[in-house]
Amino acid sequence: MTTRSSTVLPLAGLLLGLLTAGPARAQTSYWTSSTSEEYPPASCQSGYVANDISCKGSYCDNIRLRCVARASEGLAFVSSYWSSWFSEEGGTNLETKITPLCIAGGDCGPSITMPVGRNFHVCHNGAGIVTAITCKGKYCDNLSLRCQKPDSSKHHLRACSWTPYFSEEGSGSPFVPGTNRVIVGIECKGSYCDNKRALICDLAEVGQACKYNYQCPAGSFCQYPEDSSWLRLTQYACGRDGRLGLCKLKSVLCPVDTGYDVTGCNGVRYDSKCHAHQAGVSIQDAYPE
Repeated sequence: MTTRSSTVLPLAGLLLGLLTAGPARAQTSYWTSSTSEEYPPASCQSGYVANDISCKGSYCDNIRLRCVARASEGLAFVSSYWSSWFSEEGGTNLETKITPLCIAGGDCGPSITMPVGRNFHVCHNGAGIVTAITCKGKYCDNLSLRCQKPDSSKHHLRACSWTPYFSEEGSGSPFVPGTNRVIVGIECKGSYCDNKRALICDLAEVGQACKYNYQCPAGSFCQYPEDSSWLRLTQYACGRDGRLGLCKLKSVLCPVDTGYDVTGCNGVRYDSKCHAHQAGVSIQDAYPE
């Protein structure tokens, strides 16, 4: 009897603890299981995106992704696809420089060096995020990415750069990213796609601090602090006082006559503050008619 009771009581205490502990905390990040040609894809669950990648085994055979939670920011995807297969055989050792598309205001991000060939894939031409990876062929030779595109009215990818190449001989991982960095593309070279690198970008939200328009999502602009008293603002406007702006949605409908003309930070005269914001421009001064 003594032996039996000493066994049952700990089990009862354990059951009580499980019932009263409450729901488990959601993980902010985790590593997927490794994928290879004999295993299912390494995939981030819903609400998570890839922001790191590592590999081990011969020719970087076993690949996994680090997934970070972004669902709390209202991250929503508007389209998704699996890329075509790519491998090192499609490489050309050539590169070209591209300049990000200018949004209103003429501020373009720094140019990015891109490979030329078929040994890489960049999701949605730089507007999408990697959320899964799979492979086929000996030593995981051919790669395919699951790409998902965020709603551009809420999120935007900016400040993109390539990581160094990595493989299993080194650390097996190219970088230690911040939680706001996400993978948008992958390239490989060497036998069996052995050496890999990732294109990573900042994932920015509307309402986030900014200095230039290109740092804001499509449909929004970088609005600097504006004086609400309609005094002349030239000395302090347009970030001249060192203050950052905020990403704000562009105006859609504006009244025909507001009684004021304004000058935008680009030097252009607009019928009203609303019309300047509709063009994606902050104002630096205003004049009563």
